Amino acid sequence: MKAQVPKTRESETRQSPEQISEKRESTERVSETRELPQQVAESVDWLDEESKEAIHWHAFWQVFSPVTAYGRAAKGQLKPLLPGLEHDAELCWQRLREDRLHWSESDIGTIRDQLARLPDIRDTVSMLTWSTAPLTPKHFLALKQFAVRGLHLALSQTVRKAPWSDPGDFVPLVEVFMKEPGSTGTFGEADSVGSTALYEAASAASEQFSVEDLDSKLYTAAQQAVTAAMQRVTAAKRQQNQLWTALTSSKLRADGHLVLPLPHERQLAEACKQDNRLKWLRDTPYESIFEVLPDEDLANAKAAFERAKEQLEVEEQRLFTLLTNRIRDTLNVWERAITAVTELDIRTAKVHMLRLMHGCVPEFGTQVELTDGIHLEAAERLTKIGGHAFTPVTLLPEDGVNILFGANMGGKTMSLSVLTASQILAQYGLPVPARSFRTRLFSSIRFAATSGTDLHSGLSAYGAEVVRVSTCWEALVQRPPALTVFDEPVRSTNPVEGAALVTGLVRALNERTAGTQSVVFLATHYADPLHEPTVAKFRVRGLKRDVGGKPGLPIDSHGHDAHTSLGTKGTEQTREEDRLMQLEAAMDYQIERVNEQSIQQEALPVAEFLGAPDEWLKYARQYLREGSKP
Repeated sequence: MKAQVPKTRESETRQSPEQISEKRESTERVSETRELPQQVAESVDWLDEESKEAIHWHAFWQVFSPVTAYGRAAKGQLKPLLPGLEHDAELCWQRLREDRLHWSESDIGTIRDQLARLPDIRDTVSMLTWSTAPLTPKHFLALKQFAVRGLHLALSQTVRKAPWSDPGDFVPLVEVFMKEPGSTGTFGEADSVGSTALYEAASAASEQFSVEDLDSKLYTAAQQAVTAAMQRVTAAKRQQNQLWTALTSSKLRADGHLVLPLPHERQLAEACKQDNRLKWLRDTPYESIFEVLPDEDLANAKAAFERAKEQLEVEEQRLFTLLTNRIRDTLNVWERAITAVTELDIRTAKVHMLRLMHGCVPEFGTQVELTDGIHLEAAERLTKIGGHAFTPVTLLPEDGVNILFGANMGGKTMSLSVLTASQILAQYGLPVPARSFRTRLFSSIRFAATSGTDLHSGLSAYGAEVVRVSTCWEALVQRPPALTVFDEPVRSTNPVEGAALVTGLVRALNERTAGTQSVVFLATHYADPLHEPTVAKFRVRGLKRDVGGKPGLPIDSHGHDAHTSLGTKGTEQTREEDRLMQLEAAMDYQIERVNEQSIQQEALPVAEFLGAPDEWLKYARQYLREGSKP
């Protein structure tokens, strides 16, 4: 989307503060992300903080990293693409696909480096909408650097590989600093936006701010008057110095003081103390020091110099006011330039994110289809602690209720977190860390996960679970279609009632989601819900069948495992970490669609693999053989 900003003339851009404020508010609404069509805000949260925390959303969000203050502000104001904005989402995703093709990795690095050099002028632009005071040279410097650097960015062949703002959008901003209105300065009145001379002059402009660039004849004359007055002062000082050198045979010091050596010139020093053209300062054992008072010529020259400086300051303030008004008159052009910079920062940040996580651009589909998705934080952690690779997650849920079951530590929570995070990223118009992701837009996203007692509210673990499930249920009912994940709900209550509550939840969800295109995933260890009709069932493959027994540990020369022989507290922690890592290597985290109505018993093999006491496992197996019921 190319911004078309015509050259602004004073007669066309003179606006009242109310008009400027109204225009600014309108521009800010559009500038949240210029590349995205207008998005709607919802009164109820589309995504709540508890869901973000459960899936470690920060690990995904931090990879999206605009480099300008404008881009970071837009990131903070980013709104999700909700149902009804499918066309907008497709335009957003299509732009990302095109940008990925147009800009190489090195291109993105170059553009982001240039963007990072742009100063933040938002406060200055905002101040112009409510204050009539002239800006200061510090403000002018930041504005000019923004204008010149922005123009160079727009002229860059790297940037122009993909459609963005026309260089002519920035030329009027540079032109503001180049001449005084009505003068025949650098730019002639015959110039127009798009002319070669105009582009060349603007692109050659210095980033530094100087009042002289305005080419004001009055300012030049005032400068010349100051220079002439200074020369007169210098000449008068020289003449006075020559006079006293001739009278005393002593040269005046650089500070203008006359110094007479003692005791050799004591008589002359005493005579000088009586001379009203001199001011005696002090005597030392070796010299007598005098200040030479200005004579009439020097006094007149200094007075003329002060008057010339005052006139220069008056002219300088006139130009500051004039320049401030010129910037205020072109305020809409400045705001559009800020919007353009914001757009470029957001676009390049998305491509950078896409390549950084080796992800994909979302696509629309009739169903949600995640192929080889990863959790960025977990993948990085696995690489650091043991050189392991994250097992990519592939999930193709059905509309309605989907049940996921499998062994503890089998990756159910992580897999559902990847699915949830992928959907959130897609609805923010961002790339997804997966080989492919097809989806549609949801009105609400919730991830219900509880972890222990809520000490602040006084709720037990079970009470906290019920509250969280109820909150997510409310969002699902009030704002369909919804993507909702229930991660092992009511797991902290007794097995009999727990199974009843989960089965009841599945039945209620089946009833509530019928015809809504909502997608619900429920992870559980209870077998009872698997008997429910019209639910899609998925299983984590779990412990590999060719692996059994306790994990092997390195043996030292004495026949002891290496960690036991060390016998320290830190060693025990290392021992546990080794076992967990070996378990991880022995697990198959892939998810498959099944038609089973029972849950395979894998808790005992996992416990054995982790080194559970033999007596514990013996009686547990005996209990299972007896078919005892809790």
